[in-house]
Amino acid sequence: NDNVFIIWNNTQKINCKNLNDIVNIHHIAFFNHLRSDSVDNELGILDIVCFYTERLTTQEFDGESFPVPFINHESFGELYLRCDKGNPGEVFGDIEAIVAGTIVRIWSHPNVTVDNLCLKYCCFAVSGGGHIAGLHVSNCEIGWIGGNIQHYYGTDPNYPQGKRGTVTRFGNGIEIYGGCEDYIVKNCYIYQSYDAGVTHQITTCGNTIKLEDIYYLDNVIEYCVYGIEYFLNKTEGDTISKIKNCEMAGNIIRYSGYGWGQQRHNTDTPAHIKGWSYENTAENFSVHDNHFGPAAYRMLHLVAKEPESCPKMWNNIYIQNMGKTLGQYGANKETEPEILPFDENAQEYIENIFCDKDAKVYGIK
Repeated sequence: NDNVFIIWNNTQKINCKNLNDIVNIHHIAFFNHLRSDSVDNELGILDIVCFYTERLTTQEFDGESFPVPFINHESFGELYLRCDKGNPGEVFGDIEAIVAGTIVRIWSHPNVTVDNLCLKYCCFAVSGGGHIAGLHVSNCEIGWIGGNIQHYYGTDPNYPQGKRGTVTRFGNGIEIYGGCEDYIVKNCYIYQSYDAGVTHQITTCGNTIKLEDIYYLDNVIEYCVYGIEYFLNKTEGDTISKIKNCEMAGNIIRYSGYGWGQQRHNTDTPAHIKGWSYENTAENFSVHDNHFGPAAYRMLHLVAKEPESCPKMWNNIYIQNMGKTLGQYGANKETEPEILPFDENAQEYIENIFCDKDAKVYGIK
């Protein structure tokens, strides 16, 4: 809003000593839109910068030790609004802000149906964890999800490319973190998620997790980092957990990696379907009759420890810019599958490596 920011002089600051105020402000995400008459067409950055004291402790995560601020009510100094292109009132035509919050929080309640709602501008649109049975989401519009900070694992913003990063942001449209059964997402329009459009995921930490009867059907998902994300990371001796009866069919997924989530530091991870390269033990897993449009990076990342855990593929349509990336498919028990290009051999890769024998493949020159 011009009236709010036009008098800002690039140096004004808010002195915020209350820990709750700091946390709430950190959970704000700004949706920023350049003015149509701006001379610079690149996306500007508008964010909150908080000065921490230099008292640091460490936090262990995923085998690494991160320096993190020692946080209490005396740990913070001034709080700044930062715009890298000048006065926000002159740079942006409008500014929208969201605060931390999930619109439909399931927790672990069973038999929840979310139907015919428009869910936008939030951390998560629909989210639950633990073990959830009977979550059905249908006929919903879900957009502009996440981007605000979930937690810090360190202070260095320039974390190595491809690693998890020192800052984790919210961003899944529909998420179950944990076990699930009878989980259906159908006939939804999902777009501009800072992370995944829809996902089921879990690191088991030695527990036996049940993930059964999962169906993603007839959705349009675009401009997310990951259209569909799934993973089963079996750790601490877990040998039993598996994904059973999972079907991804009839979806249109396109422009993954072209949305606002590309502000993230790990810009080369996007995919229409992202399974990462975990153990991903699965039974009766299929990906069929989908329309995969252009992707900024991989179209598909479908890797598991054993070949029989990779999804059965049939009758999908692939449309990608020539010279871009097709993706990965196969078992990684011995070695990580090659990241395949989308080139003149794309049809052969899809038929012989992805085993999608009746696929339709189109290259954009």
